[in-house]
Amino acid sequence: MTATREGYYDQGHSTIRPALFRGTNFSYWTNLMWMFIKIEDYELWSIVTKGPYIPKTTVDGKLVKTTEDQYAQ
Repeated sequence: MTATREGYYDQGHSTIRPALFRGTNFSYWTNLMWMFIKIEDYELWSIVTKGPYIPKTTVDGKLVKTTEDQYAQ
């Protein structure tokens, strides 16, 4: 990767390697990472934003995953 302008880097079009953070333009890098993670595995993005724990509730004596609508209730 070579610098093309101050703080911007040629990213290429790799789908197996995330963008490299070089210490500048954090907001630009954040957007690239956001897109990379969501495209690779949307469930992984859910873990990044909400954590690995999936809340469960008991319905008729069985544990059931809580839907996202029910998190705030």
